[in-house]
Amino acid sequence: MPPTLPSQSKSIHADFYHIEQQEVTHTTVARDLLTSHINGHAPAHSLDDPNEKFQIRGISHASTDGKIFKAVFGRLRHGETPEQASESTDDADVELKPGHGLVEKNHFLFFSDLNLIVFQRNGHAGRNSHLQAYLNKPTYAHVSLSPILTHDSYSKLLNGDSLKKIEISLRKPAAALQQEDTFLKDFIDSFQGQSIGSIKITLSAERHGALRDSLKEALVTLSKFGRTRIARATLVDDNVIDLMLDRVTHKFSVPVQANGRPTPSDLFSGLADAKDQCSDDLESYFNP
Repeated sequence: MPPTLPSQSKSIHADFYHIEQQEVTHTTVARDLLTSHINGHAPAHSLDDPNEKFQIRGISHASTDGKIFKAVFGRLRHGETPEQASESTDDADVELKPGHGLVEKNHFLFFSDLNLIVFQRNGHAGRNSHLQAYLNKPTYAHVSLSPILTHDSYSKLLNGDSLKKIEISLRKPAAALQQEDTFLKDFIDSFQGQSIGSIKITLSAERHGALRDSLKEALVTLSKFGRTRIARATLVDDNVIDLMLDRVTHKFSVPVQANGRPTPSDLFSGLADAKDQCSDDLESYFNP
């Protein structure tokens, strides 16, 4: 008899991203890719590791008008044999089928009229930076995934008091990725060939002074960069605006099956409900 599951439900976080393309008002990059591979899989691409590929899989329409898509962003890992064991037996390899690898998944919904992605957060699978890099393959298309913020935080920063301090932290990017913006080039170059995992920058104004307002735009741009960990501003009036913590997210629960996983239909249903639950924040973002 299989062991009883410790929990019959699983908590899922949904994150929200706006797909943007430099100098294109309403990009069709994602819609065209998904349409081209409807009822199938899009191409797989290596990003950081040659033994690891990312792929948009199981693409289908989620609405009768064809404007909403559902799909899986899969992380395929080759060159690794998983192990299994019980409490009383030795470890043993799990034999995979020839040509197969381990797969971890992010389910997502894409609303093409808004260029909105509602993305299942899964730390074992891909991050938004991986999906952003994937959409820029096979050639860099200047596509970015902008996190959607609550309470119109971008506006609070840009229209608020002068800057007293800004804090920025970036994860180390892979040398193979080419989506880094030009203004980041010097920072990116400083990582190469170094045993550095991240870089953090803090700029503080002199006593009773203020930083240049142009740094507000730079901070907004950095907050949209897929490998940014911290993007925080402290204004002269001591108002603190954290562009990472102010992202729109929604937590929901889905039933777990006997295999320990939720069904895709439950995940897609939960993502659709997450969009409905966050409708006020989304309306504020898309129709300020």
